[in-house]
Amino acid sequence: MSRTVTVFMRFDDYCATSPPAIEQGLVVALRRTGLRATFAVVPALTEGRYHDPGERGTLPMNEAKLAFLREAVTAGVVDAALHGWNHRTRVSAPPHREFDGLDPAVQMDVIGKGAALLQTWTGAAPTVFVPPWNRYDNATLDALAAHGFRCISAHRYGTVGTQPLMFAPITIEMPDLRTAVAAARQAANSDPVIGVLMHPYDFHESGDARATMTLESFGRELDWLVAQPDVRVVSIAQLAAANATMDAERYRANRPHVLEQVAPPFVVRTAAVPYYASRTHAARANTRRAAQTVATHLAAAGGGAAAGAAMHAVVPAGPMVAAALALALAVLVGRALVQRRMYFRTSFAVAVLVGALLTASRGA
Repeated sequence: MSRTVTVFMRFDDYCATSPPAIEQGLVVALRRTGLRATFAVVPALTEGRYHDPGERGTLPMNEAKLAFLREAVTAGVVDAALHGWNHRTRVSAPPHREFDGLDPAVQMDVIGKGAALLQTWTGAAPTVFVPPWNRYDNATLDALAAHGFRCISAHRYGTVGTQPLMFAPITIEMPDLRTAVAAARQAANSDPVIGVLMHPYDFHESGDARATMTLESFGRELDWLVAQPDVRVVSIAQLAAANATMDAERYRANRPHVLEQVAPPFVVRTAAVPYYASRTHAARANTRRAAQTVATHLAAAGGGAAAGAAMHAVVPAGPMVAAALALALAVLVGRALVQRRMYFRTSFAVAVLVGALLTASRGA
């Protein structure tokens, strides 16, 4: 099947303290290969660690960083996206968030201020918003629509509202690029999109222990992309402007199916799909995964029923067997309710116990 694989690259955390050497290296590589990426810009970086909540000061962008960003945008090498306001978490433990749960009026204010600043700095009104930690809520979407944003780029697990916004979720990090392109080529999908996420700490030049590549190896990946005749590289803004299917319906179809948390290990998880599928392809895949999950649990219940019947044949005291099964079932369900989550092993055990209990109860 002939298709084009679309790739976008999102570099997060361009801010007052991000390392200029890495940003300059990225722009040099992009300019050399004629490609464009999206830089997610933090307008007023928090003082101290991102992951420490609490009010404190912010660090403004210095003129050198602004001049570099402005030149890269003007040259068409970079599109600047708004990356929150100060990138400061509001909670002390993961999952961290700046916007999710924040007062709607505050969100409206800071997104408006950030958009105005970014337009002043680059000469172009931002059309893409990147929420820190990829977390946001419906109030965020309201504020984006009110301030003229066209697209939000987060992950594949977020809220969808009625706002006229596009969605461009990230799907992989740079070390997985070639594998993702190969998977997209093999998929029965007419419009696969790969979103590549990068941070300054991903580069060895940052000195961070989490680094996975160098600027040189990044350049080699760009050379490889350019050499692929069926791969198109765009910025997020370009993708949202050119591809009308990057809408809310496609995003809904690509989110995890309702039973994914209790899916058996052989069922593919959303995070394991390295590309963003077309709406039709994603909907069909999710229907198939949900059916596999239901069938597995029905089989577990059937097995439990058979075991319950055998147990009743061996242990004549039916009420005692039923009571023991009911107690075990109550313990599992109660623990899941307390933890507010249930995974496959627990759901499978629950299905087995339900089947066994039904059989034992009839025998009682």
